[in-house]
Amino acid sequence: MPEQEDATEFERKEDKMPSRAAGVFKDAYDAALKAGLNVMIAVDGRLIQVAPNGKRKVIKKIAKRVHVEPGAKLNLGGAQISLD
Repeated sequence: MPEQEDATEFERKEDKMPSRAAGVFKDAYDAALKAGLNVMIAVDGRLIQVAPNGKRKVIKKIAKRVHVEPGAKLNLGGAQISLD
């Protein structure tokens, strides 16, 4: 059954996406710093600017991360978004 094989292959690839995404973000972070650019990160409810020399500067306080369960529905500006 080709459809079953396609679904299994898709799920296998989908399972790898979080680790691949993390690697891509780290590569971009490192490349930006290497190019002499500042990078913004969020840590413990603070937006922090990281300079190529490693110096960190708190830019402002931000809302802390909120855990959202899969399948939850959010209402953002009148548009309902499903997280299935």
